[in-house]
Formats: sequence, C-alpha cells, structure tokens
Amino acid sequence: MKHFLLKSCLLAAIFNASVYADTLSMTESLNDKLKCTGSGDECTVETVGKFNVTAKISSATFEDNGVFWEDLTEDTPIEISVGDYSFSGTLADADNPTLTSTKIAAKWLETYDECLDDSCERSKTVIPEQVNVSGGLKGIVLKIAGKSKVGDFDEYGSRAFADYCDQAGDGEMLNEDVTLSVDGVEFVGQLEITCKVKTKTVTKNNESFDLVSTTVKTRLLGF
Repeated sequence: MKHFLLKSCLLAAIFNASVYADTLSMTESLNDKLKCTGSGDECTVETVGKFNVTAKISSATFEDNGVFWEDLTEDTPIEISVGDYSFSGTLADADNPTLTSTKIAAKWLETYDECLDDSCERSKTVIPEQVNVSGGLKGIVLKIAGKSKVGDFDEYGSRAFADYCDQAGDGEMLNEDVTLSVDGVEFVGQLEITCKVKTKTVTKNNESFDLVSTTVKTRLLGF
C-alpha cells in the first residue's frame, strides 16, 4: 500500500503540472593517483572516478510522448543510460521514500564493501551509485551520482563518458545521448562532450609512472 501511494503521488505530481523547463547537466572526472606504502618502497597507480547528472523533465514532455500516470503501475520499468552507466528499476524498488500531498522523493542506492587489504579482512562500505527522483507540481528532477575506483585490492563502480574521452584524446568533441525510459517510452537528451585528457609522469624510486587526468565537460544540445 505504501509503494502504491508513493507511485500514485509521484505520477500525479508529474502529470498534473504546468510549465517546467527541460534541462540536463553533467560533470565527470577520472584521475590516476600514485599510492605508495608507508615506507615508500612500493608504489602503484590507483584510478578514481566520479560523475553527476541532473535532469529536469516537465509534465508536458511526458504527456506529449504519450506517458500518462493512469497507465502505469508500481512495477512500471524505469531505465537510465548514460554512456557506460546504466540503471534499471521500478518505483516499488525505491529506498526510504518520503511523501507529502504536493511532493515526492524516491531514492535508489547501491552499496559495496570495498576491500582494504589482500585478504579483505578489512573493508569499508561505499556508495558507488545513487539515483534520486523528486516530483513537484511542475515535473520531476532526476539526479544520478556515481563513483568508481580501481586499486590494488579491489575495484567497483561505473563510469559514464570518461573512457570515451580517454580513447578520443585531449580536445576532442563527441555527441552522445543520455536516455531515460519509462515503461518503454524514451526521453533522450543530446550532449556535446568536450574531452580534457592530461598525462603527467611522476618518478618514484627510479620508477616512472604515467598519471592520466580526464575531465568530461558537457553542453546540452537538445531534449
């Protein structure tokens, strides 16, 4: 019953709205870091990434594409695609939803126990993925936060367009899509991506390490 009320109020908030501008913004970075033992005798390269996406979609956009709340259920599939990152779930899957008569908030979290040593006897819980949907009388706001890590003892998480830029090279520009699918109906934002890829060489104990820093800058072309 709780999830049914959540679903009903979310969709009512989406589709009983007035003017709400469709927007999409995104940032992403991927950085190599040199990690050395306490004595400094051994060093390895650790790669850490993060990305954030924010999209605002009006109720009019949903209606114009034939998506109406009365046709949906709590099991209606929601899918998101952002480069190499993807998400799939339903409204009923949301964690810790909150609800008022005019607003709705739903959150999906993915947790992971990161190993801190070879045996994984020591670990810490991280959140490599978080998806938030909030609805009001004008539409919805979709937020995605992702992070990744490749280290000595473990690797986890997803990247979006960072690997695209690593392959394309510094200064290259790409056109890519970000897609939200609701019950099979797709809403697509077209992004112009500018790649910034820099490499610096660090020498430690007579050993050289190439550290790559990648920044993804985006501009919305259309939604």
